[in-house]
Amino acid sequence: MLFSLIYYFIFGLILFFLIDYIKLKNKTFNSFLPIILIYLVVISSLITNKDILNNIYLVVVVEFFIRLFYNLVVLTNDNDENLKFIYEYILYIICSLILNNIFINKVDNVFLEGESLKIVVWILVVLYLFKNIDIFNISSVTEEHILDNSKYREYIVTNYARFKNLYNNDIEVESSIFKNLLYAMMIYEDKKKNKFLRSIDNLFVGKFNKEYKMGIMQVPSKVYLTDLESIKIAINKLNKTYTKYFISDDDILINKMLKDYYKDDLIIKNVTYIYNVIKEFIELK
Repeated sequence: MLFSLIYYFIFGLILFFLIDYIKLKNKTFNSFLPIILIYLVVISSLITNKDILNNIYLVVVVEFFIRLFYNLVVLTNDNDENLKFIYEYILYIICSLILNNIFINKVDNVFLEGESLKIVVWILVVLYLFKNIDIFNISSVTEEHILDNSKYREYIVTNYARFKNLYNNDIEVESSIFKNLLYAMMIYEDKKKNKFLRSIDNLFVGKFNKEYKMGIMQVPSKVYLTDLESIKIAINKLNKTYTKYFISDDDILINKMLKDYYKDDLIIKNVTYIYNVIKEFIELK
């Protein structure tokens, strides 16, 4: 078993460097599924040990964990971006497992011929098409995808009700405007990085001398913060702006609070849209 794991780690490390090399040479290249599957076929042709071949897909699993460690521990840039690859790798691992069990484990010679080769080629084509028509695009909304879209209105209202039920008694702010803005920010941050992705950050925070964004409000911290703790920190930060700029025009006040907090026009546009949907919903009640 240890012998096999050493093989998987070595080939996983090679795959990690191969993918990064391709990214470096071609920054527009965004689909590594064919590369990974071809890589598995090639290394399978070089290995004669059946015990290793039976679970050769673990090379991709190992490469995933190497990349996870590298992105969350070694890289110093925004860890929101560093977790976006996870959903892609779910697809890569599933496809690698299918290739492993249906083809690699069933033949003596990995380089197939005739009808068998045609079947493999067609499956690779289908997998590639599935990957590139966004069927598997299930990751959280990012700044590049403006939320100003009717399909998100129901999502916003539903999550407004959910967060209000969870945190209404714990949020102590001076006005309903302030409170609704907090809910809008929670909805945005939760959509951008859901609870599953936040739980991955929780595994690493405090173990390395590095800040991670903690809690539902994604507050930079070197220690673990609960969702409620992150909300209270965000309230303290927003309250300084609220008292500094307090004016009767709600829209101007909201804009100033968001500018001081985010300093990013695209995020401000997203959160403002969510706030307005919440406001319209409340007025209709």
